[in-house]
Order: sequence, then structure tokens, then C-alpha cells
Amino acid sequence: MLWNAVFLALFWFAAPSPMMAGVSLFLIGIGFALVPALQSRLMEVAPKAQLLAAAMNHLAFNLSNAIRAWTGGLAISAGLGWASTGPVGAGLAVGDLAIMSLSALLTNRSNSTEKTI
Repeated sequence: MLWNAVFLALFWFAAPSPMMAGVSLFLIGIGFALVPALQSRLMEVAPKAQLLAAAMNHLAFNLSNAIRAWTGGLAISAGLGWASTGPVGAGLAVGDLAIMSLSALLTNRSNSTEKTI
């Protein structure tokens, strides 16, 4: 997520140059390497409901795509230009990172509580 946030934010600066925009987009695309790790984590934490977890994972990705397209469209409609979609995406990625961190914290707390019982 941090990778995504950094390179999405840098897109704002790279966008004026076609070559740098291409490099930036390539680096943003590498962020999708996170998807198999997320899927594996879901299979690990939901061993009795893997199909449901996989379906919810894809639902979350589709919902995220819709939210990001909408917020990017809002930025463009506000006159900020198409390069503004990078910082908008970076802000959303930072929010994602916060949610992911909270999830990990709650999971660790839950696991430590179960071990003491």
C-alpha cells in the first residue's frame, strides 16, 4: 500500500513528461503485485469459508475501483486536470494503509487474547 501511495503521488509530477508518466504508470502497475498476497492472507484467516472470502475480496476490489474512479472524476471535474488522479489515489491508498494497519492490530490483539484464555 505504501508503494502505491508513493508512486500515485509522484504521478502528479511525472505526468507532464510522456516518458516519466509511462515509468510512473509502470511502477503504479507493479503495486498490483499486492493482490496475490491479499488473496493468500484471506485464505489463511478464513479456512472454513474460503469461497466466501474470495468473493468478498473481489467485491472489495470492484467497490474500490468504483470509488477511485468516482473520486478521480471529481478531481478532474473540479478542474484539477487528469494528473490530479495520482494524488487522489495516493490519499485513498493512505486510507487503505490505515485500515490495513488497524486490521492487523486487531488480528494480533485477538490472537494474543485467544492464547491467554
